[in-house]
Amino acid sequence: MEQDHSRTCVLLSSVLIVRESFKPYWTMATDGDWFNRLQKQRKWLLKLGGCVYGERDYHKLIKVFLDAPEYTMSDSVKWIKGNYFSIKAMWPEIIRLDLAKQVPKLEVPVYFLIGRHDYNTPFELAEEYFNQLEAPQKEFYWFDNSAHSPMYEEADKFNDILIEKVRQEIWGE
Repeated sequence: MEQDHSRTCVLLSSVLIVRESFKPYWTMATDGDWFNRLQKQRKWLLKLGGCVYGERDYHKLIKVFLDAPEYTMSDSVKWIKGNYFSIKAMWPEIIRLDLAKQVPKLEVPVYFLIGRHDYNTPFELAEEYFNQLEAPQKEFYWFDNSAHSPMYEEADKFNDILIEKVRQEIWGE
C-alpha cells in the first residue's frame, strides 16, 4: 500500500511538472498546433501510466492485435492509421462536446464500462455524467486493472459483461 501511495505522489508531481511545461492541448488554438500538443500530452500520459494500466508503452495492446487470428498485420496498420485520421477529423468537435448539457437523457439502456485508471477519458468525468444521466436502465462497471482500454486490458471480464449481462437484458437471450 505504501508503494502505491508513493507512486501516486510521483505521478501527481510529474503531471504538475508536465502541465507547466506545455500549452493546453484541449483548446482549438488559432496557431493550428493543437494536434501536436495533444500528441505530446498523450505521450506523457502513456509514460505516466494513464493509457494502459501498469504499462509505460503500448506493447501490451500491440500484442493483442498481433496474437489475434482475426487480424492481419495490414489490419493493425490500418487500425493505427484510422485512429490517427479519426482524432484529426473529430477532435475539434469532440472537445466542444458537453454530454451533460447536450445529452442529459436517453431512451435506451446505457452501460458504462470504465477503466478505473483511465486518464485519456478521465473516469471521474464518466462517473459524474453517469450519475446525472437519465435513462430507463443504466449500469456502471468498473475495471480495476484497466486504463483507457478495458476491452483489451480485461478482455474476459469485458466480454462476460457484454455476453452474460447486456445481451441478456437487451435481447433476452
